[in-house]
Amino acid sequence: MRYLPILIIALMSLSRTSPAATHTVWANSMSFSPETIEVAPGDTIVWQYKSGYPHTVTSGIPCTADGLFYGELSGSNPTFAWEVPGDAVGEVPYFCEPHCSMGMTGMIKVVPAPPTTAACCYDDEHLGWICAELAQEDCETLPGGYWYGTGVTCTSPQVECELPPDGIGACCYEVAEDIFHCREMHEGNCEELGGTWYGAGISCSDPQVECETGACCYNDQDLGLICTFVTQAQCNSLPDGYWYGAGVTCNAPQVECDLPGGTEGACCYQWNCESYCEFMSETSCQNYWGSTFFANESCAEVSCPPASDEFGACCYEGAAGIVTCDEMIPWACEDLGGIWHPGIPCECIECDSTEPVGACCFDDANLGWICTQVTQAQCEDLTAGYWYGAGVPCTAPQVECDLPGGGGCVPSPAYECAGRPNYSDPDYSQVFSGGQIAVETAAPNILGDNVVMVFDLSDVDNAPLNSWFSLNRYSHSDWRSSVLGSIFGLTLDDNGNIYVTSTRSWNIDAVGFGGWGAIYRLDSVTGQASIFATLPNGGASLGNITWDCVNQMFFVSNMEDGRIYRLDANGNILSWFDHGVPWNGQAGPVALGDRPWAVEAHGGRIYYSMWNENYNGSSGLSNEIWSIELDAMGDFVGGAQLEVTLPSFSANHAWSCPVSDIRFSPSGTMFMAERTMSSFETVAAHYARVLEYVCVDGDWVLSQNSYGVGGSTGFTGGIAGTNATGGVDVDLDRVWASGDALALNEPPPHSNIYGFTGIPASGGTVNDSLIIDYQDNMTYQDKTMLGDLVVTSPAEDCPADLNGDGVTNVDDLLVVIGGWGGTGGDVDGDGATDIDDLLILLAAFGPC
Repeated sequence: MRYLPILIIALMSLSRTSPAATHTVWANSMSFSPETIEVAPGDTIVWQYKSGYPHTVTSGIPCTADGLFYGELSGSNPTFAWEVPGDAVGEVPYFCEPHCSMGMTGMIKVVPAPPTTAACCYDDEHLGWICAELAQEDCETLPGGYWYGTGVTCTSPQVECELPPDGIGACCYEVAEDIFHCREMHEGNCEELGGTWYGAGISCSDPQVECETGACCYNDQDLGLICTFVTQAQCNSLPDGYWYGAGVTCNAPQVECDLPGGTEGACCYQWNCESYCEFMSETSCQNYWGSTFFANESCAEVSCPPASDEFGACCYEGAAGIVTCDEMIPWACEDLGGIWHPGIPCECIECDSTEPVGACCFDDANLGWICTQVTQAQCEDLTAGYWYGAGVPCTAPQVECDLPGGGGCVPSPAYECAGRPNYSDPDYSQVFSGGQIAVETAAPNILGDNVVMVFDLSDVDNAPLNSWFSLNRYSHSDWRSSVLGSIFGLTLDDNGNIYVTSTRSWNIDAVGFGGWGAIYRLDSVTGQASIFATLPNGGASLGNITWDCVNQMFFVSNMEDGRIYRLDANGNILSWFDHGVPWNGQAGPVALGDRPWAVEAHGGRIYYSMWNENYNGSSGLSNEIWSIELDAMGDFVGGAQLEVTLPSFSANHAWSCPVSDIRFSPSGTMFMAERTMSSFETVAAHYARVLEYVCVDGDWVLSQNSYGVGGSTGFTGGIAGTNATGGVDVDLDRVWASGDALALNEPPPHSNIYGFTGIPASGGTVNDSLIIDYQDNMTYQDKTMLGDLVVTSPAEDCPADLNGDGVTNVDDLLVVIGGWGGTGGDVDGDGATDIDDLLILLAAFGPC
């Protein structure tokens, strides 16, 4: 977020060399985590002490030291670092001397990154035959492009064309949404900005350079005809706006209106947490964070002052106790009870994710003295609650009350974590209302190839039951199997970004651009797909994913190695937990009984399902739900405990189907959705349930409530309402579940509905439920093609969003400026548009 919307940005070109990577290995009680890592020469490995007796990090074949490196780890000496030599290659084994015989060993694989680019000789229209280091496919698109092959550089003797002068060329890059700028820089710098590089020797004024922003002359009510640098669409929205074309600057001779204020000078500003000075107009300078303008002076003549202390980052507790950062003035932060950081943007600080939690001993009316992990304030609200301090787990020796009996459950309400996306695409922003939305995943062979779909649930309270009804859908062009491949697992973070996991749980599967271990992030504003993280995976794919909004991290199950991984908000692996047999490095999938699928964070624990048997084929071990405690940092602590053993499908069918999704209700009950899997890669239909469990005297007990997904009983041995397809979510009014055959072969026009259903929270059948088809095509039966499901809360109130597009941005700023002194743009409702409205708008800048 910036202090004002950026209309003109000219980033300084800085030559940078990418630093070597740093890898972290945790020393647990009897193991290194991860046990094997891949590094490159020059990288640094940092071992961190985590638990157990003191350890060593000793190089050599277990258990014989070779003298390459040695370090000691303990609570008082928690880290040891080793820089990989530049000439290292191959495998470097190491071990812990005291625990080597117990299997505490590790392996470093030094793998030099192969060059992805090589010398390319091509005919540049300005410079003649020049050399650039490009990928082969890029080289072959250039005039006369000849690629010399991997490892050959432009300075190699066999390359006979010339290096371009200084390697500098025009770069067109995005500085804010839909706002582009051109600057001459090295190709590497352009790549870091995500820009388009036009080649060495090409200047921004050359005709082939077509950045999408340009000079716009418009009629300002106070300043008259003035010029600004915006996109054509933004120019067209301004009074009498005339756009001069991409790349045309406001000082070009053909531009006949004035720069605002008519003044240029030195501008001191902050960008990416660093300070810069650049010569520009006063209005342009005002678009930067922490800017100070010196009229008619150059950067050589001024001394840039410290950042302004009138505006800064505010860390405050928002919804569900989550600490949020927004930029605002000090008194606004004070009203929120936040911590204000003057002159610093949110991108430059780290707010604490949540208040610390620790063991709390309290007197439960049913269970007596038991322990739970909560904040100090939450503990003090419990009967005779005694808090042992931040970070103390319930298993610590000083904690003298018991863990809850039986399965160990303690009823507690679920946090509502899923934020609501605000896509800028008009197909979404101009169509969807402000109510709940649902997100569902689907098979790669689904009609239309939309493997992720978003649904507008704003008006479902008025919809008919057990019938088709009209609602809006949205799917981005990246949400296709041709891009993402096969996906199933699904979660949304606080900001409405969607995360999906690669899967091989469909009957027809395809790998996406990130591989079988990929977790994809679908941006909450652009919708674009990117690789968020990649877990170790040789082809067995991943299970499900959940966002823990309390600890601000993700948990993901991996079918390859049987582990549950803990990731931070940036996709970095923090740690993992292995429920069953330790992974031996062999290709997956892991065996039945060692295969986690559903994952969900709740009450200071991670709940997960164990896939122990398939549909119509008992393995002798029932499918189960387990949990493991999380410490104050959100890491796994203690041993896993069994919570639920799933009942057989029926009296005549002694098996159950695996659980692929778990959710907790606002009242603290546990819901789970089964998926009819007849093998690891084969999905069937009509033998999967949605089940509710309630916490009674410390045990999870199957609820008396029944949740029917669909209604047909026309299947061999089938039971009405058992058409679940593995996704479930819960709110105050309904239980939402993905499902097959919600309506089957009924009279037109609602013949077949396959998608998801909204069942009354107290239980019900298809007769009193909402039913929604995935793609609004009631002719086609999408059997075995529906997946996971998440339903969000309604949109938050957004008072500064004056034009109702779900984001507070430059368009809303123009409304306030245009209505200054009158009533247009009156944000605070006091009958006048003034500085108070402007300050509210600035504090709320960004998506709602």
